[in-house]
Amino acid sequence: MRQSDATIKRPTRDHAQALRLKLTLMGVIGGMAHLFLVWLCLYFGYFRGGLSVFLILAAADLSGRFVFLALVYSGVNLRFREPGLVLPHIAWATLCVLAAIYFVEQGRLVLLMLYLQVILFGAFRLRREGYVFITALAVVGYAAVIAALWAYHPQGLNLQIELLQLLGFLFILIALSLVGGQLNQFLRRYRRQNLKLKEAMDRIEELAITDELTKLYNRRQIIKIINDQMALAARGINSFSICFIDLDHFKAVNDTHGHNAGDMVLVKTSELLASSVREVDRVARFGGEEFLIVLINSPVDRSVEVAERLRRRIEQANFKDVASGLRVTISIGVTQYHPHESLDDLLKRADDAMYRAKRAGRNRTISDHPGA
Repeated sequence: MRQSDATIKRPTRDHAQALRLKLTLMGVIGGMAHLFLVWLCLYFGYFRGGLSVFLILAAADLSGRFVFLALVYSGVNLRFREPGLVLPHIAWATLCVLAAIYFVEQGRLVLLMLYLQVILFGAFRLRREGYVFITALAVVGYAAVIAALWAYHPQGLNLQIELLQLLGFLFILIALSLVGGQLNQFLRRYRRQNLKLKEAMDRIEELAITDELTKLYNRRQIIKIINDQMALAARGINSFSICFIDLDHFKAVNDTHGHNAGDMVLVKTSELLASSVREVDRVARFGGEEFLIVLINSPVDRSVEVAERLRRRIEQANFKDVASGLRVTISIGVTQYHPHESLDDLLKRADDAMYRAKRAGRNRTISDHPGA
C-alpha cells in the first residue's frame, strides 16, 4: 500500500556488514594468536629457519588477513557473490598454518589444535561443500608437509606418529565438517522460517490497519493518525486539516447497478483519492461510502483547494467500466484542527461541513472556516 507508514522495516544491510566486519576482526585476532604460538616455538628453539623466516611468515599471514579486513571495511566485499569472504579467508589461514607447521620442529600438534579455531570461524557460515573443500585442503596440505619433512628434514621425524596425528586430524575435521554443515543447514532453515514468520506478522499488521476492499487505512488507523497529529500540534510541531468525504447518491448506485458495482466505485474512488494527495498525507475509508483525508501542515485555505481538486477529479473520472453512463460525485467538508480541541469536536465540525455541502446540492466543497 503506497501510503502505509506502519510497515516494519527489514534489517538493513549495514547490520549484516557490521557482523561481517566483526567476524573478520576475530579472524585477524585468531591469526595473531597463531603467530604468538609460532613465536614461542622460535623463542624456545623449536622453529627451523630463525627470526627472518618467522618475520616473513608473519608478514605474509597478517598482510592477507588485513587485506580481507580492508575489503570488508571498505565495502568492496559486497561486490562478491559471498560477501562474507569466509571460504577464501579460511583457505588463506589454512595455508599460513601449514607453512608455519613445516618450520616447527616440535609443537606441531599445538598448532594443529589451534587450527580448529580457524574451522570454528566458519562453523555457522560455510555450506557443506565449503567444509569439504577446507577439510581436503587442510588434510592434503598437512600430508604434503609431512612428505616434505620426510624428504628434506627426516632427522627427528617419527613418521608413524606423524601419520597417526594426520589420521586423527582427518577424523576431527570430518566430524567438525559434518557438525558444521548440519548447523549451517539448521541456521538457514531457521532464517527462512523466521523470514516467513516476519512476513506473516507484517501481513497481519497491514490487515489490522487497512480496509480490506479499498486497501486504504481503516477507521481505527486514521483515528490513531489524527491523534498522533493532535499530539504533535499540541507541541507546536505542525498543524493539519481534514477532509470529510461522502459519495453522492451511493445507495442509488447499489440499488441500480448492484453491490458489486458499488464496490467497484469505492475501489476506483479510493485509487483516485490516494493518487491525488501528497505522500505525507493520509487517506482512509472511514466507513461505508465515507472517506477521510488528513492533510499534514496544510492550512484550511490550501486544504479547500486540494479538496476542490479531488472533487473535480472524481466528477470528471470515467466510470463506464463499472456501468454505462455512471457518473460519480462527492461532497466534501473541510476543517482545520484547533489547538486543544477534542477528536470528537474535530470530526463533528468536518462532518457538519460535509452535510452542509449535501444540503447545498451535493458535488461541492464547504469549509467551516469563514472566508475559506
